[in-house]
Amino acid sequence: MEHTPSFASSQTSTDWHYPPRRAWLAISAIALGSFALIVTELLPIALLSSIATDLSVTEGTAGLLVALPAILAAITALIMALAGGSADRRTLLVTFTVLMLLSNLLSLFAPTFTVMLLSRVLIGIALGGFWSIAVSLAPRLVQPAVVGSATAVILSGVSTGTLIAVPAGTFINSQMGWRGAFLLTAILATAALLLQLVLIPHLPARASTGLRALPQLLRRLQMRVLLGAVLLVFMGHLGAYTYISPFLQSQHLSPALITTVLLVYGVSGIFGNFLAGARAAQHPRSTILTLIATLGLSILAVLVLPATPWTAAVALAGWGFAFGAIPASFQSWVFQVAYDAPETGSAILVAALQVAIALGAAVGGLFVDAAGPHAALWFGVALALAGFVLVSRWATGKPAQLALDERAPSSYFS
Repeated sequence: MEHTPSFASSQTSTDWHYPPRRAWLAISAIALGSFALIVTELLPIALLSSIATDLSVTEGTAGLLVALPAILAAITALIMALAGGSADRRTLLVTFTVLMLLSNLLSLFAPTFTVMLLSRVLIGIALGGFWSIAVSLAPRLVQPAVVGSATAVILSGVSTGTLIAVPAGTFINSQMGWRGAFLLTAILATAALLLQLVLIPHLPARASTGLRALPQLLRRLQMRVLLGAVLLVFMGHLGAYTYISPFLQSQHLSPALITTVLLVYGVSGIFGNFLAGARAAQHPRSTILTLIATLGLSILAVLVLPATPWTAAVALAGWGFAFGAIPASFQSWVFQVAYDAPETGSAILVAALQVAIALGAAVGGLFVDAAGPHAALWFGVALALAGFVLVSRWATGKPAQLALDERAPSSYFS
């Protein structure tokens, strides 16, 4: 039998003392910041050829604009876990949003590719820092009963940004050029910054964050299982999804149909993010297992079912729903495992996600070069299966065994 989420049960009445309206406005401001970050991170995917031509580099070299932020985000997230210090969390969020704004402005006016790379350094730092803090603030702003929903709102920036960034960037590039796209993201970053300054209350750091919390969390079996599952699931997803368009093209679907089924994927991801958020907070193990199974079976369906618009749309709808819900579900798991150091736990999660993103696309590319796009999708199926086995086998046990802390809540999973 599964129990009430342990993180929620460990809160006290003083952990959430903001009026509900103010708390949800603050959550919305954080969500807008997450949306702006994801759009800024993914925008170069749509603009790569134009940037490469304009700044006189090859498209392969321009690909550094996508890879570099993921690497720096992972490093920054770990630095925040180690040296987050006593800084007010609102101040840190605002600081990282300022870095995002500066990144967009540098990209807008970049005269050379070197300056463009510098702008991507800034967005990488902003990504890692912002995400290591942002989601862990939900339990501090809202009451325990709605932490799952608040987390889903913050993470909605990821699914919505992922859906919008590339098609919107492609359209804006055709109308205003690639610099026009960065002008609009600079405006978006400015709006996020102003709303954060107005709506987010001061949130002092907690004593449990910092250098001492990191090794304590990594000694917990549940945290190691969680990190292993994150690496497997996200590597599998990115390894497959990065090459979904070439695969669908090889199945003789037209560009218009591919765009449509990918839109179905994105919209399903938004629904998955919101619908799974509350359940994952209460029943993380069964929710995560269901989502990983759905992810793997959906990728398998894309591979083995006859390639028609309807089968592709249904399979990608399942894929999108599952993956849209997975980040919120893993975050709920982090809240349980790192009940006494949620910011440090979130930072570790962000670092693992970014490493998985970089490795997934790279390893998937090796499979594509060796055997074609279908090999990358089989890679995704295999890692989803491995993640399912890992969670089903090891995501059990009592906190006294896992956390070595007698203050731990009564159970994580059962």
